[in-house]
Amino acid sequence: MLRPAILAITLLPTLAAAIEGNFLSCTVGAKQLSLSIQDYHITYSFGPDGKPELVLREPVATVNYTPWNGWGSTDVYYVTFYNHSYSYTVAASTNYENYRNGIHYYDINIWVERDGKDLAILECNEQFAGDPLDHLRVAKAAIGQCWNREREQWSENCAD
Repeated sequence: MLRPAILAITLLPTLAAAIEGNFLSCTVGAKQLSLSIQDYHITYSFGPDGKPELVLREPVATVNYTPWNGWGSTDVYYVTFYNHSYSYTVAASTNYENYRNGIHYYDINIWVERDGKDLAILECNEQFAGDPLDHLRVAKAAIGQCWNREREQWSENCAD
């Protein structure tokens, strides 16, 4: 009965490799937002193309990613990165008006806060076909985490 365990151990690096790389890139005015996965870490980069002014890195296991709660007609997914008293939340959202030809198109916003107070809301110029933040769910599943909707938190006890 070791076959399932061997299979899971064998597939884990394959799953991680399949999701590595840049999964969100968009322009915000004259600057570039980029999210990527490498070595079980999520990287947030923001600034001029090729010369980011801010780079934040967080392990997949602890990154603050919140999937849509399943309520309402607007789907919103969030990932937040922290830098001292500042937070940078990338939000992917869609609604039924953004549904065309069987595809949900997502808008991307960046909410910048300091000590919990809004400083700016920035918008990506591009829309995305499908949820670009879904790579975070896949990455968390690859390390054995699942989302508990009742508790609104990630768990490693996925049998519940």
